[in-house]
Amino acid sequence: LLAASADVTVRNAAGKTAAELAAANGMRELAAKLGGEGAGVQPGGASAWRGPLEAAEGLFADAKLFDALQKANTAAELLALELGLEASQLLKEPDAVASASQERATPEQREALLRLSVCRGGIFDGLGA
Repeated sequence: LLAASADVTVRNAAGKTAAELAAANGMRELAAKLGGEGAGVQPGGASAWRGPLEAAEGLFADAKLFDALQKANTAAELLALELGLEASQLLKEPDAVASASQERATPEQREALLRLSVCRGGIFDGLGA
């Protein structure tokens, strides 16, 4: 991208820049080169989805359902990217993603999928959906 003088501010269909995608996949150095600062990647190698998922769970506990859903969706998109999927695939096809992820996902990612599923299910139940 940089060598081709590509516009690094262009966003994909999920609204993510190349720097954000690199950061979400743990490539801090590339993210910094693309104009990001590795945002979304937490110290110690923690996954980018961790913060939004914890925020979603907290907002759900506080009965802030719409805010919780937004954070849960962000966590789902970041987790999907980490699993090598299209960002929206986890939101649109959760059963297929869960099945496909059983072999390639780490135990931490499988736990996150479960937490995300429980959180989103509770949110939708609370919204009457």
